[in-house]
This record gives sequence, structure tokens and C-alpha cells, in this order.
Amino acid sequence: MEFLGNSQSYCRGGASSFFSPVADLLMMRLTCHYDRAVESIYFTAFLRSGGDSPWPTLEGLFHQFHGYLDKLPKITLRRKLKRIEIEFLSQNFVADDDESNRLFPEKCHTAGKEVVEALALMTKRIKWQ
Repeated sequence: MEFLGNSQSYCRGGASSFFSPVADLLMMRLTCHYDRAVESIYFTAFLRSGGDSPWPTLEGLFHQFHGYLDKLPKITLRRKLKRIEIEFLSQNFVADDDESNRLFPEKCHTAGKEVVEALALMTKRIKWQ
């Protein structure tokens, strides 16, 4: 089983200093078997911006992104890719929290709790064996 954890804000996206290590731990430690239709789980934590004003020239993207947050959480099964994609809104972090490349155990622990809650959303979509 492959896990990939990312974060997304209105102006940045990709690997996360605390959600990506959670995905690495899940790949190393998870021992349950999933439905054969799923080989990977990708999760993306959406992070609100820390301030109220967007960067210059990114105002439209700022408002579009924050409008999308109301539609979360979102779970997508990509059958041909054998992948589940989970998008959720982080309740404990904002975009500025994820700018450091340093690994903080307490932040990873909090991120891990959020990921567990997000993974629980997919129990209706897959069969546990």
C-alpha cells in the first residue's frame, strides 16, 4: 500500500513538513489489507491562509481557494489508477505553519490525528479484509 501526504494552500502546494512524514509512517506501519481495487491512498490537507489579505495579483485565486474549502472533505476513487484521494480541511494548521522544513514531533502527532480522522471517512467506500 502506498500513501502520499501533501498540503495545499491558495499559493503553495505539495510536500508537507508534517503531513508527508505521516504518510511515510503509514506506509511503514500499516498492516491491514485493502480491497484489491486500491493500491494507493493520497491525502491532501487544505490549509487556510494565515492572513486576511492575499498576495498582490493572487486575489482571484485566494477567493476561489477559500470558496472551495466549504466543499471539503472530498473522497475520490480513481478505479483505473487503483487510488483513493482524500481532501480535507486542516482544523489545526494554517498555511504559515507548513513553511518550515524542520520536523516537529508534536506537529506530526497533531497531523497524524487529522489524517486518521480523514481516513475514517473512506470506510464506506472500501471493503476491509
